[in-house]
Amino acid sequence: MKIGKYTVYAPFLADDKPSEAEIWGASVWLWMLSPRHSKTPLRALGKLLLPLIKQKQYVLVLENSQPCFFLSWGALSAETEQRYLAGCDESELYQQLRSGNRIWLFDWIAPSDEENEMAELIMSTIFPDQCFRMLRLNESEKSIRIIEFKGHKLSEKQAAEWRAAHPVMYPQKAQQNSQEQK
Repeated sequence: MKIGKYTVYAPFLADDKPSEAEIWGASVWLWMLSPRHSKTPLRALGKLLLPLIKQKQYVLVLENSQPCFFLSWGALSAETEQRYLAGCDESELYQQLRSGNRIWLFDWIAPSDEENEMAELIMSTIFPDQCFRMLRLNESEKSIRIIEFKGHKLSEKQAAEWRAAHPVMYPQKAQQNSQEQK
């Protein structure tokens, strides 16, 4: 589908029929350009990307026929979310990509300067009426945090209600530690 100056492939919204090989090639190309992702061994990308591509849980954006953004995601159950946050094996996670209504963004790859435009695209067009989350690695501090987003069609009140009804399912050990510190 065409959105402004971009061609967007999001098969869960519109089946534009690019081949898996084309999506694979474009996503690997973006991984290799991304400083954050380029250290991933090429042999690991089959395990990390192919299940998401096969299950059509990705967004690929092109500008002038050139890949500029790749996003993968899953709609997880509370139990799967907890296993994901505990660091479960990807093969286990990928069997549960459509197990619930808790949307998690896995790979956000935008090696160009269009990160803000891609965030706008995701919140206005891809997930406009949903809340979603993403883990963000801060390499300098060696820490990970959860970032929460809301689609543009949701009010702050609706987003707060959804978050209250769907609290982050931290792994049991971390949850116990945080309760002990209170």
